[in-house]
Amino acid sequence: MQYSSIILFAKSYTNDDQRMYALEYQSLDTLYWFW
Repeated sequence: MQYSSIILFAKSYTNDDQRMYALEYQSLDTLYWFW
């Protein structure tokens, strides 16, 4: 789970989208959907 969080954080920085980052961080399921 920690690894996924790091990916989300990196993706958030890359996309520069705080809203999307918060949404993905709230539910890990979104991570798979986004990827």
